[in-house]
Amino acid sequence: MKARQTLLLIGLLVSLAGLPAPVEAADWAIGDVFAAVGGGMYRVYRNDGTFKETISDGLGGFTTGCALSRGTSFLYTTNFSNTKVVKRSFGHPHDIVQTIATGANSSESIVFDKDGNFYVGHAGPSFAGEFDRRIYKYDPSGTLQATFTAAVEDRGTDWIDLAADQKTMFYTSEGRKIFRFDVSGEGAQLTTFADLTASATPGTFFALRLLPPGDGSGGLLVADSVDIKRLGADGTVVKTYDAAGEDGWFALALDPNGKSFWAGGDATRKFYRFQIDGAVDFELGYVPPELGPIDTGAESNLFGLCVAGEPRVAGDNDADGVINAADTCPNVLNPGPPENPSEQAVCDTCRLDFLTPTELSFLGCPVGSASETPSPIEGTFSQGAPVVITANFTPDSTITVPRPDCYNTTFTFLDPTTGDPMHGRHRHRTAYGIYPGSPDIVTIQGGKPFPVQCDVSLNYDFTPGTTSQYFATYANNQQDPGIDPTTGTCTVPPCVFLSLVVVTSPTGSVTIDAGSSVTKLLVDIKPGGFPNSWGCRSDQAIPVAVLSTNAFDATTINADTVKFGKIGSPGTGEVHLKAGHAVRHVIDVNGDGKLDMVFHFSFPLTGFLCTDIPLGQQSITLNGILTGKTLASSPTAVTGVDTIRLVPGK
Repeated sequence: MKARQTLLLIGLLVSLAGLPAPVEAADWAIGDVFAAVGGGMYRVYRNDGTFKETISDGLGGFTTGCALSRGTSFLYTTNFSNTKVVKRSFGHPHDIVQTIATGANSSESIVFDKDGNFYVGHAGPSFAGEFDRRIYKYDPSGTLQATFTAAVEDRGTDWIDLAADQKTMFYTSEGRKIFRFDVSGEGAQLTTFADLTASATPGTFFALRLLPPGDGSGGLLVADSVDIKRLGADGTVVKTYDAAGEDGWFALALDPNGKSFWAGGDATRKFYRFQIDGAVDFELGYVPPELGPIDTGAESNLFGLCVAGEPRVAGDNDADGVINAADTCPNVLNPGPPENPSEQAVCDTCRLDFLTPTELSFLGCPVGSASETPSPIEGTFSQGAPVVITANFTPDSTITVPRPDCYNTTFTFLDPTTGDPMHGRHRHRTAYGIYPGSPDIVTIQGGKPFPVQCDVSLNYDFTPGTTSQYFATYANNQQDPGIDPTTGTCTVPPCVFLSLVVVTSPTGSVTIDAGSSVTKLLVDIKPGGFPNSWGCRSDQAIPVAVLSTNAFDATTINADTVKFGKIGSPGTGEVHLKAGHAVRHVIDVNGDGKLDMVFHFSFPLTGFLCTDIPLGQQSITLNGILTGKTLASSPTAVTGVDTIRLVPGK
């Protein structure tokens, strides 16, 4: 690293009337980008550059490298200033499970082999001790196995990448050479891969990544401060990549799509995505980015990038025994023995939208069925209340589809008088990320129900005193963009093989009670967070806010009448009491200048259960309902709903 001056990051923690800070860990998925922004922090972005969240190792100081473990179960990050490696769970809520003191200063980069062992490169300066410049090897438990003293230039074994042979380590030392070292046995220095010392172009080598097949014959990418260079098998420059205003290229990581990479500038704190085989703009003289700039807004420098599902050549992302460099689908557990190329290639050829069931069966592909029968749940609802109905989709065979939800499941209501379909309000559909491991792509087990629960009062204006029939339809006709539409083959692996499904439910009915009416509230579970994830085994109090609007003042609610729970359950969801009265906080939750009411409910009493999560799934989105009355002499009934994402554990 350069410009290692001491920086101070000041964190401001705000506590408002006992209300938990509205911060929620986001779910991570293959394709997410992790940017080392200093202060002990990494900022996490979706593959389209959208910010998701900030995570902290609690140590402060410069953060640099990161990598995902074998099987993509854990994220490992390096803290340069505190000489530690921090291991945290990939799954929500991304708890830190281990902190490893490396015993040497300047822990900069990290890479995994196929068995889950990992290596750490140390960027000790030329005047530092030998141990601050070595490569350290650890087993999967974090126990030190070996150290290797390698040739260096200015900054030790700065950035490292392991070759597919599991023993040749390529590395930079903040100079103009790319070294190689044999990390098997006692270790041995190998011939230098590239030497640009005599080049007329200035620069300093930082992060690097080998390209398939991972032995150097396919070349590599390296951040060279003034630009990013692609070097050929002979170590010469074959292509350059750059962006206007960037002269401090430092960080680099491969994208899971196998055709792009990410790179960032340390001083501007911005990063970009480039196509590896992108065309050179001849006016510029380099390949410009396909995405970016993405400004991290970091208080410190941007000193590292990694990507969930990054196909680093020596690793085994899906833990199927096939290294990433030889795996056509490195983030998908391929069917069949790993040594059988024909069975491994099934993940490239199985496409339910291009092949007949007979052809699919012959190839050994997972055949999805379109004969599922959703079971609509009927009900009677008060006038003006939320109208929350559920369709249970139960496939008769296992299918892989975009997650059924209120945006891709259509609830069609029929006019009570004419029987014609009623005109509903349009709802924008979410943009699904189609890539292995995406939380938006789910595999629904055959014979197991997958509930879709929606408040349809958002879409339709129902007439009191009427009963309307409805049916639910879920349809998937999406394809992985990496699939060639003319042949049905995967041209840009890894690919996701989605089942084409069109499912229409039997008819259900919804009755709107003319004899009772309620005022509909705007409710926010876990105020300020989304998607409102909560552990199904939690024994903690869950916060629920009632938001004031121009039409309703939340502070007029009688707190002693408020209850919250799962729709259709016997859960009482009593609000916490103190001195015989309901505990609540009056606060402007959403910053609109109006005072809101926040309540806390004992989660075990709300009726939500771990058994609500379908078998084989990691979460389910359901609706929670809050009910109560106002303080008026003639109280008005009030009710509102919001979604809660139920996840395993506490």
